[in-house]
Amino acid sequence: MTASRSHSPFTVAVSGLAALAVAMGIGRFAFTPILPMMQADHGISVAQGGWLASANYLGYLAGSLFAMHPNIPTRTAIRLGLVLIAACTLAMGIEHHFAAWLILRVIPGFASALVLVVVSAWILPRLAHAARGDLSGTVYAGVGTGIMFAGVACLVMVRTGASSDTAWIVLGMTAVGVTIAIWRVLGDESTSNGMDAPLPETASCVPKWKCVVSTN
Repeated sequence: MTASRSHSPFTVAVSGLAALAVAMGIGRFAFTPILPMMQADHGISVAQGGWLASANYLGYLAGSLFAMHPNIPTRTAIRLGLVLIAACTLAMGIEHHFAAWLILRVIPGFASALVLVVVSAWILPRLAHAARGDLSGTVYAGVGTGIMFAGVACLVMVRTGASSDTAWIVLGMTAVGVTIAIWRVLGDESTSNGMDAPLPETASCVPKWKCVVSTN
């Protein structure tokens, strides 16, 4: 689907920030501040917490390797990754079986790695081609922004007596909202200020979306 209007480099960079905030802050690291809440609410042991964390790590490794596939459509990979993170985060607050939790931690791990790699590989060459490489730091600020948001949100919910189920659902709904907000931006080839132009022939694209623009 092609967006009906162009997107500036700043808009694209901020959308990348938001995508990485969801991918890393919610898909990867939200489990850390929620674990004590789950221990209080559901009696999760230290060993079970370790298994759930390891499941996410395993998914992250798999997602990183999968992102090397040469025929992944950029837009599909980003959108699917964000949708999977949002859906699994919501499901963590609804499902209470440990085996299901393991699966629901593997999938966001996979999706977070996919989003991180593909968003980076899609945005950075285009910012460079638009002479806005200075915005690359904005994109990666999303990692810290997402982690900080998840931590502060969980702290507030603990202070207000909310359950771990509520925490998962709140973060899941946050992921849904962010995904909707940036849906038409990430992966769209129509961008303004030169970003809609084809990348120069000096770009190396293997896989096809993994382009590094030459500085020569």
